[in-house]
Amino acid sequence: MASINRRGKYWRVQSRKLGFPYLSATFDTKAEAMAWALKKEAELDRQTPEEAYQRVEARHFRLADALLRYEIDVLPDKKPTTQRRELVIMADLKATFGELVLSEINGQRLALMVKHWERPSDAHPKGLGAHSIRLYLALISHLYMIARSEWGMPELVNPVPLIRKLKLPRGRDRRLIGDEEERLLVACEKTNPELADIVRFAIETAMRQAEIMDLTWDRIDFRNHTIFLQDTKNGESRMVPLSIAAED
Repeated sequence: MASINRRGKYWRVQSRKLGFPYLSATFDTKAEAMAWALKKEAELDRQTPEEAYQRVEARHFRLADALLRYEIDVLPDKKPTTQRRELVIMADLKATFGELVLSEINGQRLALMVKHWERPSDAHPKGLGAHSIRLYLALISHLYMIARSEWGMPELVNPVPLIRKLKLPRGRDRRLIGDEEERLLVACEKTNPELADIVRFAIETAMRQAEIMDLTWDRIDFRNHTIFLQDTKNGESRMVPLSIAAED
């Protein structure tokens, strides 16, 4: 049963139930204290002691704690390139917002975090762009999903859907014109002949840098003039046609 007592101008409510965690809160009015007590007693009636303790723990679970657990439980299953990128993001989140409690990061607070990332700083002199912030938000959203589904914290509310979507810049459509390709390749040759070959190959195939650098002979089919890419950026495989110049 809950006990409600007046402490000066405020009302203090304490809830004790055998085998369950001790709960307490302070309110401005007795009516608010009674409403909270009834709500908590009803919740405890629907929970086991283990579930109740998990919910109490969730209310004190810091972002830094969650990121550490995410790094151990989730990150190893991701691609190496994703791991490297997310480790940088997680280090930044720990340094700036690590002490925040997960349950206290709501839409309003997350919107302020986004404003912080947009401002110039020592780490990011020009501030983070919309694409970079989108990656931060995607990691946070996935972290909350894992915490709710796998870490026994179903009461957590994912704050990412609560804020406005960032307006992303238009996609790049720049093409080499005039003698730009020739001048680019000349500059690459002066830097490193292998770099010039990589750039020529990229122009012919439109493959990404990581796809080219990770390419192995077993993926190349000279008979059918194709390259098979099994692990691409979007997680899907694709077939790349080879031109004569690319084969050369």
